Amino acid sequence: MTVYTPLSNISYTTTVGITSLPVPFKIQRLSDLTVTRTPTGLAGAELSQGTDYLYVGLGEPTGSVTLATPSENGDFYVITRTVPEIQDFNIRNTGAYHPANLEDALDRLVTMIQQHSGTGLGSGPTWPVIVGPPPAPSAALANTPIVVKYPGGPSVVMIACLQSDDVTYEWIGLGSTSN
Repeated sequence: MTVYTPLSNISYTTTVGITSLPVPFKIQRLSDLTVTRTPTGLAGAELSQGTDYLYVGLGEPTGSVTLATPSENGDFYVITRTVPEIQDFNIRNTGAYHPANLEDALDRLVTMIQQHSGTGLGSGPTWPVIVGPPPAPSAALANTPIVVKYPGGPSVVMIACLQSDDVTYEWIGLGSTSN
């Protein structure tokens, strides 16, 4: 399987009677899935898998959340994939080699990266944000992505990388979005 979308969360504002919410991203484990519901004018609450909703599509590129109780008008749902940042896959001295297991582990790594990339509806970067020009690249900033927001311009993710002379650091752009 592969990861087909950079999304890691999605939100819906519902009308009366909605019982199914599409999930346009892969969920590998039910423990990675969080569904919250915020009724109009009330505080949000996390829903429980098996009691408040069922997830269909585990391990598939997309899936759906089936609500146990139909929605009310104006209910706000947020569906989030949060993958623990651990590496629990071991292929050393475990017997047979199964490529599908390696593929699943790599997919999990991609979804961990997506959690921090600022992609997806409602998610934001978890890296330092600088408004205006970036500071001079240095050893102190090496290998730490930062988001640079140019007023009236794009946001750029940058990382300070050591150059071939092993002394000089230079900003490398990793991608940008328009504001």
